[in-house]
Amino acid sequence: MERTERKEEEEEEEEEEEEEEEEEEEEEEEEEEERRRRRGGDTKANNDEKLRTRCPFPFLTLPSLRKGGPHECILCNAQLEHFGLSRPIAPGQAAQYGLVEAHLPPNPRVCNSCRCRAVRRRVTQCPIPTCPTPKWRVKRLRPLPPQWSDLPPDVKDPIVREFQIPSDLTKCCSACHNRISRKLGPEVEEPVDPSRWSEEEVEALRCTLREVGCHWSKVAERLPNKTEGQCKSFYFKFKKKFDDVLAEYRKARGKE
Repeated sequence: MERTERKEEEEEEEEEEEEEEEEEEEEEEEEEEERRRRRGGDTKANNDEKLRTRCPFPFLTLPSLRKGGPHECILCNAQLEHFGLSRPIAPGQAAQYGLVEAHLPPNPRVCNSCRCRAVRRRVTQCPIPTCPTPKWRVKRLRPLPPQWSDLPPDVKDPIVREFQIPSDLTKCCSACHNRISRKLGPEVEEPVDPSRWSEEEVEALRCTLREVGCHWSKVAERLPNKTEGQCKSFYFKFKKKFDDVLAEYRKARGKE
């Protein structure tokens, strides 16, 4: 029992010592903070003096070095209060703003308005005024539907008026291309590509491969609408779909 009581007393003493140490540390921190506050004015003056002696550009004021002070946009000459209203022109970016890098002053900056205009000029934009796609989402422009130039006026003119399509327009964004295609409806249907295969022709090719294998001259003889090259090209493009019929052909010939 005595040992237990001694341990408890020792633990209480240790806790009291720790609390006293923490209080002393807090007091020291408060005193240090107070000393810093008192020295604040002198420290600021010393820092200003250091900046003044080290500054390579004497035309810049001290506030502009610390937070960005009054300065001028190099493009529109607008007077700006701080650097939050402008952006620096990095090396190699002068041409984007129509400037010559060799003629730039030290630390040139442009206001946010001029920068946005320069960025918009670099971004691909749909030339149709009624385009619903946000400008920043346009990735590339697509040619107008192939039948657009050959459409009769009674079909073409209402679409031109509705979408405000310029007369010399040749390309637009994907969204406007789809809108125009939907308006044209059956008028925009593309001609049938002779290289396309119908389901009947694909099935005929399967039957032919099962009987004669990859002898393309014989295959073309049984498919009158397809050439030897078209049969061969279609087979190699979708080769996995014909593995089973070729396996049957080889099995019938005793090759497996």
